[in-house]
Amino acid sequence: MQVDTDFRNVTPKTVVVTIEGYIQTKEARQLQRTLKEIDERQAKRVVFDLSSVAYASSAALGLFVTYSNRKKEEEGTNAVAIVGLSRNIMNVLRTLGLLPLFLLCETVDEALKELGVPAS
Repeated sequence: MQVDTDFRNVTPKTVVVTIEGYIQTKEARQLQRTLKEIDERQAKRVVFDLSSVAYASSAALGLFVTYSNRKKEEEGTNAVAIVGLSRNIMNVLRTLGLLPLFLLCETVDEALKELGVPAS
């Protein structure tokens, strides 16, 4: 299944990335390219809207963990927020003990506020 990705620049250094579809192992490679594109945009704050993602493979979850940890280390604070995790994905992260690694928010606006991005 195809994964659709949409970028929205909120500020010159803040992007919202909306991802739709099932992120299986094959699509995780596409996710890796998306993460590289975010870096090329030199984004300091990133919001991933996963509201339309019903499934994410362990490879995809590993990419999110690695990316979130790296951005937090680079910025010295939370730099990545995730919006709209499905109950299924949230349960997997909770079971693996990975849930505390993420800044989870209900809405994109809440995520931007939590990341310290001024309201426009």
